[in-house]
Amino acid sequence: EQPVPTHLFSKEQILRLNFRTLPPSEISKGRFFEVSVYIANEFGLFSHREFSESCESENQACVQASMIGDDPEVKLEVRNERQLVLDTRGRATFDLRFVGNDNMQARSKATLCIRLNRGGDVMGRTVLTLMSLPISVVAESGSITPFSTGLAGCMSGRGIDMPHQENSIVILENPDSGIPGKIWDGGLILSEYLSSNPSEVGGKSCLELGAGTGIVGVCCYCLGASRVMITDLEEHVELISANIEANAPLLSSMSAQGPKRNPKKDVQVAPLRWGENLQDFCRTTAADFDVILGSDIVYEPHCFAPLVETLRCLAGVGKKALIAHRPRHSEEFRFWDDVKKDFDVRVIDFQSRRYPHVTDISIYVLTRLA
Repeated sequence: EQPVPTHLFSKEQILRLNFRTLPPSEISKGRFFEVSVYIANEFGLFSHREFSESCESENQACVQASMIGDDPEVKLEVRNERQLVLDTRGRATFDLRFVGNDNMQARSKATLCIRLNRGGDVMGRTVLTLMSLPISVVAESGSITPFSTGLAGCMSGRGIDMPHQENSIVILENPDSGIPGKIWDGGLILSEYLSSNPSEVGGKSCLELGAGTGIVGVCCYCLGASRVMITDLEEHVELISANIEANAPLLSSMSAQGPKRNPKKDVQVAPLRWGENLQDFCRTTAADFDVILGSDIVYEPHCFAPLVETLRCLAGVGKKALIAHRPRHSEEFRFWDDVKKDFDVRVIDFQSRRYPHVTDISIYVLTRLA
């Protein structure tokens, strides 16, 4: 095997639980099914040696399995609690089943939640909780229906807690679709910053560039943005739409913040390829955005010039862009040198409380010059 480049591993990275074996789409009550999970960073990689050393010096790391369901009579059971202990490779395989009494519904929905014990961190780093797609639980005995992907090929999801916010945002992921199909650390840091500073987007029209899952755009509307346009390449907008749908109850509850708020109209998705057909985009979207947002969007050198052109075109004089950025490429200075020709650029002094080990992601404020 070829060695993995060391720059893909960092102690600043946020870790996440992921499925190795996906739970079924449908299962009858009382029937055990196997679930397998593993820990990895945003690239899907993990330092087994570092984790093994951590397990030797700390208590054993275990996962906890729980459920969210629409039938209170349905409960979740683990066959053997010892199966929940993570091995030295950061993996665990365990058997679960749904149980219920005679009063349970003939068919109900349940979502698995898999989280880490020890306060949700390992090696001093946060580990994101993992959620399954909804599973149909059938009262009558019958065969098991293997996993099938959801809308936009989604395979799993995550509940993301926001500071000072009562409800979590649900973000669905489709890792098979590549870079845009999963949450990246920059999106988590920018969302936390906005949640801690809601005046940045409250009452304002917002545009998210290179949105991927759309986590930042969804967060903006929850924080009181008057309008949110979430964009990415055309082949990725379906996942964004799926995440808007997944958060529909939460977004609808936000309408109580003002009589004119209507998420079906206020939160929109549009394809946008940087540097192309920008005038058409402005016409069709009635573009006049107060704030442009982006996270982990400055990493491909061939995209630097189109991204700068897009920012120049879409940011009005005095308007600003907020970009969460983790250095990833030696040529990034070309982007920053170019963007400074038309924008005042400064870095916000922000230290994450939720992910205190993340010290290498900066939030840049770009203000359009006259």
